[in-house]
Amino acid sequence: MLYLVHCDTHGCVDFQVFVGISDNKNGLMELLFNFHKKYLTILTFKDSNYDLQIYKINEENYNYLLDEIQNNITKIEENYETIKYNPECQNCDYISVFLNTYDIFDKTFHKKYNSIIKKSKQIIT
Repeated sequence: MLYLVHCDTHGCVDFQVFVGISDNKNGLMELLFNFHKKYLTILTFKDSNYDLQIYKINEENYNYLLDEIQNNITKIEENYETIKYNPECQNCDYISVFLNTYDIFDKTFHKKYNSIIKKSKQIIT
């Protein structure tokens, strides 16, 4: 199964965070660990405004997202240096940015990403 983990803060447009993709359950657990390590070190889900969603995506969408991550890896790594954060990515591809306010991806990506979310099956609500 191919997974997309997406997070947003209760639909606030500027706070959508793209968390990552994985092609196996170990990678899914790694994505959740990275998210917790980055965002929930002093909060619980109950106390936060985060709405973490796990989607089952098709191979075409998975490959699209993987290509976009690989094509922008330099910007992604620069972002990690800036925020002093180094995720563990042995089984997944993880990125954590504010989608609509950060310039790693172009507008075409944002439209496609939103389309992927709308057309994918949500595993956990």
